Amino acid sequence: MSPTLAQYNPTIRTPDGRIFRGRHPHSLGDQGEAPYIAKLAQATGGICEVTLPAGRADVATDTHVYEVEPVKSWRKGAQQAFAYAGMTGLEPVLALFGAADYFPIYQRIRDRMRGLTLWVWRDWGKWEPVTSNHAARLIVKGPAHPNAWAQERDNVRRVLAGIDPDVLDEARRRVTGGGPNAA
Repeated sequence: MSPTLAQYNPTIRTPDGRIFRGRHPHSLGDQGEAPYIAKLAQATGGICEVTLPAGRADVATDTHVYEVEPVKSWRKGAQQAFAYAGMTGLEPVLALFGAADYFPIYQRIRDRMRGLTLWVWRDWGKWEPVTSNHAARLIVKGPAHPNAWAQERDNVRRVLAGIDPDVLDEARRRVTGGGPNAA
């Protein structure tokens, strides 16, 4: 089965019929914002680094344009999201990651930036829209990297690889209730 052109050049179509090209989430690297952008694109079914007349939107779907920024740069991200929305006719979304209390940012966006939606990267490795004061108060404690679970799993495997198999078998028997003589 040969790949199609759409697999190499993914596109979105705006409500007015214009077509914009971007990249697949798996084609991004794992430095800086890239893993967060890739996870957001996967979660929304969007494409990454969409080329616009004046800039590149981090993620876009047929209905929304997303700007991904660390929380400290939220104002710049909001400006970019509005600019990209103006170029495409899509709804603007600001997606933030990093340790912060998002409540004051959510209030500012809700009260002064009509039309902008806020999404945040949660500690449990998932993008979520912030649609209430309660959701904004869920403080993100640290910049949980999208690859953190895989890194932790690999660390555990390395530790377990250095332990004597007989010791592991004994520990398994005790945990599962098999006792010291269970097979």
